[in-house]
Amino acid sequence: MLEPCINIKNLTILYDSHPAIHHLTVGFYAGRTIAITGPNGAGKSSLVKAIVGKIPHYLGTIEIKPSRVQIGYLPQVQNLNPQFPVRVIDFVAMGFWSKLGMFKRISTQDKEKLQHIFFQLNLGGFENRQVNELSMGQWQRVLIARLILQDPDILILDEPFNAMDNPSIEQFLGILQNWKIQKKLILTILHDYQLIHNHFELTMLIARELISYGDTKDVLTTKNIEKMRHMSEAWDATAPFCEIPN
Repeated sequence: MLEPCINIKNLTILYDSHPAIHHLTVGFYAGRTIAITGPNGAGKSSLVKAIVGKIPHYLGTIEIKPSRVQIGYLPQVQNLNPQFPVRVIDFVAMGFWSKLGMFKRISTQDKEKLQHIFFQLNLGGFENRQVNELSMGQWQRVLIARLILQDPDILILDEPFNAMDNPSIEQFLGILQNWKIQKKLILTILHDYQLIHNHFELTMLIARELISYGDTKDVLTTKNIEKMRHMSEAWDATAPFCEIPN
């Protein structure tokens, strides 16, 4: 059996001395589209931030194989309001840095790829706009364009569809399927159960701890969703910290 490219064992992440997520053990395999869902405050964003190194202190282990694998991370767009003056085309072209470094020039082939991505995401005509002049939906598509150029092996997306209109959502879903064909691992935080049912083969349902993980049709059941809601409502902010079992 293949080993997971992200292997999480007994993970507990603290927030204000209480677990945002606790005792989580799960493995994620390449070539899968995986939705992470649960109520607000369930620990979804904390989990992906820990995977990408934004939360360095936690209990348990997160093992990523191979160790030098490239991870592309797309945070929630409302947390990335651009205030700096830079042209859209220059910002998107930063996605080539992992391949070229700071000083190598973009090749003709790279320029053609850049043009194709602008066409693919309906960003034609935005090349010379400043990123701080964009709407939230336009800014989201620019962030996705840069992510495509990075060409990472693992993609971690936190609510990527929030600022998008329906045509943009359909375009990006096509990109996700292309990534899956390329055997990339795609972890996506979502709240829209219909979108998950239609486009994500696996789902992880959490409410500070794991409710269920597996085939989407087996996870998003009435029983599991009711259990998730009960655990979310029953959470006690004054409860003592629980120890990790041996």
